[in-house]
Amino acid sequence: MPERKFALLIASSEYEDSYFRPLKAPAQDVEALRRVLSDPAMGAFDSVSVHLNQPSQSLILEIEEFFDHRKRDDLLLLYFSGHGIKDEQGRLYYAARNTRHTRLVATAIAAYQVNDLIGRSMSRRKVLLLDCCYSGAFSKAFLAKGDTSVGVMDEFRQGQGLVTLTASDAFQYSYEGEEVGPAGVCSVFTRALVEGIETGKADEDGDQLVGLDELYHYAY
Repeated sequence: MPERKFALLIASSEYEDSYFRPLKAPAQDVEALRRVLSDPAMGAFDSVSVHLNQPSQSLILEIEEFFDHRKRDDLLLLYFSGHGIKDEQGRLYYAARNTRHTRLVATAIAAYQVNDLIGRSMSRRKVLLLDCCYSGAFSKAFLAKGDTSVGVMDEFRQGQGLVTLTASDAFQYSYEGEEVGPAGVCSVFTRALVEGIETGKADEDGDQLVGLDELYHYAY
């Protein structure tokens, strides 16, 4: 069966809670990424779904449906651009339009919940792109279950596993860019990802293909 590739791109730039600063980049981020993933000459994804400034309940449902009823060889890519916030236990949440910083469990998207939905999927190849502050903290829900030294890229090449690219580690901020191009302001991280694919600069071995490890090296 030919490879099928699906992407779910989520961005939040407007927030009802004034605790969260409005962001300029996420709307541009998802559009730029959608462009390269949808292009038959670049990403060649079969479906790219974009959700901008939606409430957390709708997004959790979209994520669950995205990972459900997939086949083993499907390639699934989930992307989030927006504010990331940690609770007192250091657990990461993705802020949505209706997120209240004092009620994260009820109003935000918990990384551990997303991780659980990813883990349930029948797909053996999943990619998680996180462009938010503290995005490296997503692994907190996984590390208690396994060895942090597992070679995920090797597993991914063999047709199984989860690969994650994050804009920051568990203690860092993620930054919006200052450059204004045709697409407006993009975040530093997403701009690097898109540029690496669109220009081919991330193709380190010159085989006309950009692998995830090459894309990571370029973005880093």
